[in-house]
Amino acid sequence: MATLTRRAAFTGAIASIAAARVATAAIVIPSAPTANGAEADSAEWDRLLAAYFAARVEEIRLLDLFEERQGQWYIWRKHRDPEPTQPEPDPLDTSLSLATIVAQTDAPEWKARWADYDAARKTWQARYDADEAAFMGDREARFTAASEACDDAFAKVKAYPVSSIAMLGEKAAAMNHRYAGDFEGHDAEALMLDIARLAKMEG
Repeated sequence: MATLTRRAAFTGAIASIAAARVATAAIVIPSAPTANGAEADSAEWDRLLAAYFAARVEEIRLLDLFEERQGQWYIWRKHRDPEPTQPEPDPLDTSLSLATIVAQTDAPEWKARWADYDAARKTWQARYDADEAAFMGDREARFTAASEACDDAFAKVKAYPVSSIAMLGEKAAAMNHRYAGDFEGHDAEALMLDIARLAKMEG
């Protein structure tokens, strides 16, 4: 199930974007030209932002399903088919010489015990992988696809040339939400480009 932290962060991000819209609604800069010469369209921005948050909702929903099923899998498998344990050496006889102790670890009987373990472990792993695939179904693939779709939707939000302080605040809030405040250099660069463009338009 999704943690309260994840849900709270998501809810907080929505609230912060709503607050940014209210606080900056009156500060609007004329539309900036995009790379192809067309004016930035606030309706298009709203569409991109809504598409990102819709994709995020779907990503979280499928993550919930995946994590819930995965937790069930670990419990089910643990009781059904325990993993083989490695062979343990006999208690160390300190009265023996070091050469004798070393020789025991190279004895045919010890090697045979490890060979049996390796074979049992490989057989167990094959069963584990097959059972896990059947138990989990397509949940991981669906979550991965949703996560990639969310990344794509967010990339469009980040790359969009905003045309107002309000839109800039919304972009910053969306970025803070996506990265949980952990920005990298290229992420900050996207905001800096917007700020420089808006400042040039204002001047």
